[in-house]
Amino acid sequence: MESQIWDVIKENLKSKNPGNKYLETWFDPIILIETELAPSGTIFKLGVPTDLHKYWISENFLDRICAEISAVHREPFQIQLIVNPDLDPPQKEFKVQSLNEAVVPVQNTQLPHINLSTQQKVLNPEYTFSTFVVGRNNEFAHAASFNVAKNPGGGYNPLFLCGPTGMGKTHLLNGVGNHIQDNFPQLRIRYVSAERFLNECIAGIRT
Repeated sequence: MESQIWDVIKENLKSKNPGNKYLETWFDPIILIETELAPSGTIFKLGVPTDLHKYWISENFLDRICAEISAVHREPFQIQLIVNPDLDPPQKEFKVQSLNEAVVPVQNTQLPHINLSTQQKVLNPEYTFSTFVVGRNNEFAHAASFNVAKNPGGGYNPLFLCGPTGMGKTHLLNGVGNHIQDNFPQLRIRYVSAERFLNECIAGIRT
């Protein structure tokens, strides 16, 4: 019964996101090893090929899997990711940016100059609207971001995205930047981390 539920979950995600290469790379290799009944509910033990798979799924995809399980499994549950090297390894690797970058405090009032022409290289070319997995929890954020990308400066201005880890905020922001870069080459794009933005604000106040 549980294996059939997992097949349904996979088909539901694929049907909502046809041609999405992230599903092929990260989601397809996942298998349901077994389910276990616990006092807190059913534990879905999912097998992944590598530690990198486990990390990426945990940070970017777990909420969407939970949403799909909730749609077909109406009882409390948990998800446990288990690394199983016997599964097929990913055929294509993507760069995973570190989430633990150190915050560098401002030592002086002069920050290095950033060339806006090189700033575009910060955008992840893999994070586009075509590779974004749309689910019930991010449909509105996806639609709003796409509206901004098609009409820079109009519509939602500013657009503020807020949500827990793994909902796709970074993916959508990069998607907006990549779409504008491809369709409005005359516009300049500035993509900075929250840490750098805060450091520049502090430097601005000091000077």
